[in-house]
Amino acid sequence: MCCSGRYKYITKEESPGVYYVALELSTPEAIDAATYKLNARNEHGESNANLKLNFDGEYAVCQLTVN
Repeated sequence: MCCSGRYKYITKEESPGVYYVALELSTPEAIDAATYKLNARNEHGESNANLKLNFDGEYAVCQLTVN
C-alpha cells in the first residue's frame, strides 16, 4: 500500500498470478476529476485501463475503458 495525502493505492495478490489493485480517494473533490490510467505488464504481455472521473453536481461519475 502507498499513500500521499488523500490518495492511496492498494495492491494485493489474491491468488498466484492474480492481483487486486485499487486507488482510493479520500473525500473526492472536483479537482480530482481526471483520467486515471493503469498499465499492467509482465512476460506474457501488457494490458491498459483508463478510469475517467467526472463530477456532475453532488455526484462523481466514473467511466472505465479497458484497452
